[in-house]
Amino acid sequence: MTKQQKIASAICIAYGVTLGIWIKPSMWSELRVAVSSAGWPTTQGTVIEHRVMRVGGRFGSTYLATAEFVYEVAGNQYESSQLLCHCLDPQVAQKSVTEYTKGKTIVVLYDPRQPSIAVLESRGLALVTLTKWVLELALIGVFVLVFPITIWALGSNKRLQVTPPSGRL
Repeated sequence: MTKQQKIASAICIAYGVTLGIWIKPSMWSELRVAVSSAGWPTTQGTVIEHRVMRVGGRFGSTYLATAEFVYEVAGNQYESSQLLCHCLDPQVAQKSVTEYTKGKTIVVLYDPRQPSIAVLESRGLALVTLTKWVLELALIGVFVLVFPITIWALGSNKRLQVTPPSGRL
């Protein structure tokens, strides 16, 4: 392997590790909320705002439906928000926020170990969340394993010798 290939492989591995370090806290936090939020204690809260935002580009649009809310735990007031829907259909996104009108009293599930973490709806391990995690881990794997191995293989001096069959049909 040449010096340039070693450098390119090291950059790929470093990028993959950095990506993993950046994604891991978010992934573990989401996992903890998804698994444990159904058993969290509840408190009363108030909706501050709800909105549907269009996020789009050249290849289409998606709609993010969110609700922002305030709540109180042990005399401390907190403010949080939850993504209720990452939808392809704007009507579905709008429907997901209709029950969270401004000023409405709602039930908030909060993490007893960290009351600043709260949700309006416990999701569990939804297929969308699991798919996102698989894709994130696959992306890390591409940079840590696939790219360096490909660089090594392409730069290898060993070439496969293919001999044609000697007999005729």
